[in-house]
Amino acid sequence: MAVVSFRDLRNQLETEQELARLASVSQESPFPIVELDAEAHLTYANPAMMALMEQYGFDQEALPAVLPPGIARIARECILAAESRHKLEGGVAGKYFEWTFCPIPQAGLLRGYGVDLTERKQAEQTLQEARDALLEAWRLKSEFLANISHELRTPLNGIIGLTQLVLDTPLTSEQYADLVAVRGASDTLLTLVDNLLGFADLETGKLVLKQEAFALRAALSAALQPLAQRAQHKGLTLATEIAPEVVDTLLGDPRRLCQILVSLINNAMKFTVHGSITVRVALTAQSADEVVLHWTVTDTGIGIPEGHQHLIFEAFRQGDGSSTRVYGGVGLGLTIAAHLVAMMGGDIWVESAGPGTGSTFHFTTRFGVQPMSVLQSF
Repeated sequence: MAVVSFRDLRNQLETEQELARLASVSQESPFPIVELDAEAHLTYANPAMMALMEQYGFDQEALPAVLPPGIARIARECILAAESRHKLEGGVAGKYFEWTFCPIPQAGLLRGYGVDLTERKQAEQTLQEARDALLEAWRLKSEFLANISHELRTPLNGIIGLTQLVLDTPLTSEQYADLVAVRGASDTLLTLVDNLLGFADLETGKLVLKQEAFALRAALSAALQPLAQRAQHKGLTLATEIAPEVVDTLLGDPRRLCQILVSLINNAMKFTVHGSITVRVALTAQSADEVVLHWTVTDTGIGIPEGHQHLIFEAFRQGDGSSTRVYGGVGLGLTIAAHLVAMMGGDIWVESAGPGTGSTFHFTTRFGVQPMSVLQSF
């Protein structure tokens, strides 16, 4: 009697075909693939990896040089913990790879997949070098701007001082008018130079705040007196209203505070032909060691269109580009003022109903409260 047996080989053939297909994926991959045992001995390398080993060789531990440093330790840890490791960088001679290692615990193997990052790394390095060169050029430009601004301030202060001395002497009406024009032009130029210097300090990180005791009302009076004279010459009224509950003895930087106000008042005078400019100070909040003040500078000038109000605190911008030609200025004063307000822990914004309605600039500041006995010791 003959015994005939049959075995269905279709599943086996399908499995072998699947394995062959998967093996071809590894063989045809343009990216390096390796297998290592627990001792980091190389048990498999696809053609892409073989090409790299031929080109770049091996390290002192006889491991492919393009693998990440410490690969022997990585192999042991991954296989023992059965955990994958991602984004491990390795490379040699300007060649960069990012590796992912996946353990095969049942076989005691570690499989690694590499991605060539050379082009990306080179592009990042090129961008970094370009950025460094740009920052250095920017630093040198800001340094030059600061130096030239300092050099310009000295003769300008001399012109303003001498002009004021002559204005205090007997003059004909024509001479007086001419000298007032000289003084006004000099003040405008000095403001521009101060703004350039302040912007240079801002860019180089030299714009800092001091902490010192000062009398608020005395500081404002000293800072606004010259502006009041300029406003009077222009036919404007400059008024100051400080709420009685605002404490007078504060701790902060009075010079920078006055710089903010001078910028806002100069801006108001530039765009106000007739009427008034009013500075108001109100108390927003007060604790044992801090006060929050709300400042407003209101003018009766040309106003600001609603669509342009968000631009005025940007460097070299004005609410209306055409106003630069009509009224002058480069738009730096308000930019510096906005940064100073932020350094004082406050906010700045503007309100205007539109052209011809005037404008109100608001800003808040935080100051420490200083006892009067400490102030008197200065």
